[in-house]
Amino acid sequence: MLTRIYRDMASLPPEQRRDLHARDTRVRDLLLAAFPARPRRRHPLRAVLGHAVAFWTWRSLCMEHRLAEQEAVELMIELAEAASGIDRKDTKSK
Repeated sequence: MLTRIYRDMASLPPEQRRDLHARDTRVRDLLLAAFPARPRRRHPLRAVLGHAVAFWTWRSLCMEHRLAEQEAVELMIELAEAASGIDRKDTKSK
């Protein structure tokens, strides 16, 4: 069902398109607020988190490339950590 919704995004009423975009933006911003990052790395981290919450990212990873959901989650975490410039292992030991 979501594939059809996102595939036909341009055909949706503007209010529904805004709602879907706003939902993705809220989720991205919640993750951004909770994720440590060096100040100069906030912009790349925001981009990575936007990619991580995008429907097409998950469709590609899990449906097309057949990753298990947990594998996809772990890869997105690793990508976000790389973008943040902060090693999660360093923050856990403090």
